[in-house]
Amino acid sequence: MSGFIVTTDTRTDRQKANEPDMAEVLKVVQYAPMKRYKYFINKVVQTEMLWACGADDRWAMMDDENRVPFMFPVWPAKLFAYLWLPPQPDMSEIEVRAIALDFALETLLPSLEVDQIAVCFDASDKGPIVTVEKLITDLKKALSAKKRLN
Repeated sequence: MSGFIVTTDTRTDRQKANEPDMAEVLKVVQYAPMKRYKYFINKVVQTEMLWACGADDRWAMMDDENRVPFMFPVWPAKLFAYLWLPPQPDMSEIEVRAIALDFALETLLPSLEVDQIAVCFDASDKGPIVTVEKLITDLKKALSAKKRLN
């Protein structure tokens, strides 16, 4: 997984300036699912990174009742992910990881073995759920719009 995961804080000043504070995070997790999803898309395109959780060379996935991974959770900023992480001893090795947007679009998301994405879930596992294909399409569309404006 090395090469696309930021284990030290190498974000640019612009990316850090666009990081939400806890007040904003707590406000956003109260949004209706579609509004939260739009926030996610805009923030990820603005900072050119998204956040997920993992340990070693694995990603944290959400399991179904049979403990089969079926959903990959992602967030627009690290504070959202910290809010979601359960404070359980068996989760102590999990870390929040920044992922470059280009890598996510070209490599990570298309290679996932699940077909659903949990977008900006809160501590009670609530939030919008979209397909990997929809997330990729919407992020590319937003990136394209951003480039036309610049």
